[in-house]
Amino acid sequence: MPEELIEKVRAQVGATRFSQYVTSAVAERVRLDLLDDLSAELAAKFGPLDPEVVQQTMRTWPDYEGD
Repeated sequence: MPEELIEKVRAQVGATRFSQYVTSAVAERVRLDLLDDLSAELAAKFGPLDPEVVQQTMRTWPDYEGD
């Protein structure tokens, strides 16, 4: 990891929480990679999502701030 990035992380969380912060970040990245894999697998099996259905679904979310 570049030293500049290490310094930024330490400045943000402190030296004692560095390892926990990095572990959490890596775990989140692995989770996102697995979701990408699942999404690709589902798209290959069932085809792409209908953009209109995606928009309709997003509008039902309480924090939706779209058009």
